[in-house]
Amino acid sequence: MAQRHPIIVSLSSLLLLLGSCSDSASDTTPDTSGPNVDTVDTTQVEVLLPDTSSEVIGFDTADAAPTDTGDALPDIVPGGFLAPCQTNTDCLDGYCVEGEEGFFCTRICTEECPLGYDCRSVQTGSADPAFLCLPRLKKVCVPCRADYQCTGGACLDLEGSGQCGYACAAESECPTGYGCLPDAAGTHAGNYCQPKSGSCACTPETEGALRTCTSENAEGLCYGVETCDATRGWVGCTAQVPLAEVCDGRDNDCNALVDDGVETNVACEVTVPGVGTCVGLRVCVGTQGYVCTAATPELEVCDFRDNDCWCCIAL
Repeated sequence: MAQRHPIIVSLSSLLLLLGSCSDSASDTTPDTSGPNVDTVDTTQVEVLLPDTSSEVIGFDTADAAPTDTGDALPDIVPGGFLAPCQTNTDCLDGYCVEGEEGFFCTRICTEECPLGYDCRSVQTGSADPAFLCLPRLKKVCVPCRADYQCTGGACLDLEGSGQCGYACAAESECPTGYGCLPDAAGTHAGNYCQPKSGSCACTPETEGALRTCTSENAEGLCYGVETCDATRGWVGCTAQVPLAEVCDGRDNDCNALVDDGVETNVACEVTVPGVGTCVGLRVCVGTQGYVCTAATPELEVCDFRDNDCWCCIAL
């Protein structure tokens, strides 16, 4: 038997296929038995078909109110609601969708679904939407590239990478350490559960963790470490601000060289009033800063030296 691969397909193709097997295939009257879908805010989930098409379908998430009946889940039968599946052909109603523990068969609905599932409309691009019982998946801080990978939520840009967040109306709907916040990038309307820190790498589970941080300007790039605060984010970066190199025994510009490029071997003088002036060179000696190599002038004595630096040796 050939291996079946899960793919994403257009539900417009699915509805046409299902319609061809129905006695009412020629009936073009729009279906009005499901929820109002005149205006919808769509998210997307994966539905499987055993072919090679690759399109995405949208689900109505405009109505945040639950549509489950509170009824217990029915017994699972092969191909029935909640039965495991790999393709749509494995399911009696023809829809294999993503759940928390893998793909399962869902069912067509009118307005109500069992406990934990909502009846949501499928946007097919035609006048006739389909309605399916979908699970309330709550993906948060799961890497993503597009909204359809965050079933019931949105793919948010957090610290430059895509991370799932799910729609919410209050912070109580979010895990501890996560807030019900608007999309900082402004790409998605409404609020979504996401880390208060703004980083999926800094959550209550990683409180106190350390990571590398940097400080950069025209003078150079310095490295340090910062600490995770699950409420405020990454704080306390120890990287110094890069400065122009000076003679102080430190690597001011963070290029791994100490006191490099500083001015040195410049002529300098040491003067003692009433005695004389001695000339030498200014050199950098690290933490002591610049030091002049000139001798300190002294009163001339009989020692065969030019003590006062007047160029003459006492005789």
